[in-house]
Amino acid sequence: MSPLPHHEPDPRRDLRVSHDDRDRVAEMLRDAAGDGRLDMDELEERLERAFAAKTYGELEPLVADLPTSTAPSRPVSTGVGGVPTSTRAQAILAEHKRNGVWVVPSTFTATAVLGSIELDLREASFAEPEVVISCVALLGEIKIRVGEDVVVVDEVNAILGESNLKASKGVAPMPQRGRVLRVRGTAILGSINIERLAPGDRRLRRF
Repeated sequence: MSPLPHHEPDPRRDLRVSHDDRDRVAEMLRDAAGDGRLDMDELEERLERAFAAKTYGELEPLVADLPTSTAPSRPVSTGVGGVPTSTRAQAILAEHKRNGVWVVPSTFTATAVLGSIELDLREASFAEPEVVISCVALLGEIKIRVGEDVVVVDEVNAILGESNLKASKGVAPMPQRGRVLRVRGTAILGSINIERLAPGDRRLRRF
């Protein structure tokens, strides 16, 4: 939900904002910096305030002096539904990256053999309320990143390998309900790692 134009006070100013709202304002700020409207210090300061905002009233001043044309042209999609855009990722002696806006199917297969796969689900929709990523990492690595609103179920087995489910600093506890990501598979002399990231995490959405 985009902030209203700067000349019209936002009637929702006391309502709580969502992750999508914070991300959308952050994208507007980055676009404005790319256009030369903000310098890097201003961008850094406003991004910090955007990711810390709790209400629309806190977000509104961050874009009040920017033209509404800087609004992102591509919506952030983090819901349920849509037509899956791919069903598998394969990296054999190679590297595969999947990020941005995409639709995760009910079952997605990731196979890394002497290669690496990186899947960023923070802007992805799930085709179903629960999706499964089936992984095989043979002398390779698979990395999966999700937002803090996703319930992650780790069912990975490691054979002389590594499997981790971790959270970045400041991430909220695992929610009790919501979209579910079930990660299954085997890491043989390889690694399968899942990381939950907080909205304020500054790591790029693009690997």
